Amino acid sequence: MTQERKLHPLLPALACLAVLALAFAAAPDALAQFGLGEAAAPSGLKNPGVPTLIGRIIKAALGFVGTLFLILMVYAGFLWMTARGDSKKVDQAKQLITGAIIGLVIIAGSYAMTDFVIKSITGQATAGSETAPTGGTKQKGEACTGGQECQDPMICIDNKCT
Repeated sequence: MTQERKLHPLLPALACLAVLALAFAAAPDALAQFGLGEAAAPSGLKNPGVPTLIGRIIKAALGFVGTLFLILMVYAGFLWMTARGDSKKVDQAKQLITGAIIGLVIIAGSYAMTDFVIKSITGQATAGSETAPTGGTKQKGEACTGGQECQDPMICIDNKCT
C-alpha cells in the first residue's frame, strides 16, 4: 500500500497571508518608484500608513470572529432546541456554546492585552489624553523623512511633501 501525504489544512491560508505580507512590505517602494503617490494626490485620499492599515486588518479580523461567534451560538441553540430530549445532542450543543464563549473571551482578552501593551510602549496610555491631530506641519514641497510629517492630504514622496 502507498501512503499519501496530505497537506496541513492551514497551509494554504498561511501561504495567502505570506503573499499579503509581502505585498504590504513592497507597497512603499512601489509608491516611491512608480510615482503612485503623485498620481493619487489629486484624489484627496491620504496614505494611512502601516499602523492604520494593521488596525484596519485587526478590526476586520475581530468582525469576522464576532460573526463566527454569532453563527456558532445560533447553530448551538438550534441544535439544542431540535434535540428532542436526546442527551447527546444537548451535550454537543452545550459544548459548542461553552467553546464559543471561551473562544470569544480569549480573543477579547488577547486584544485588550495587546492594545494595552502597544499603547504603553508608544506612550498613548495616559489617562484623559486627547487624540493626536492627524497630519503633520510641513507644507507642499518642504523636505520630509516619511511618516506623517506632511499636512493632510499630502504625503511624503522622495523626501518632499506632495
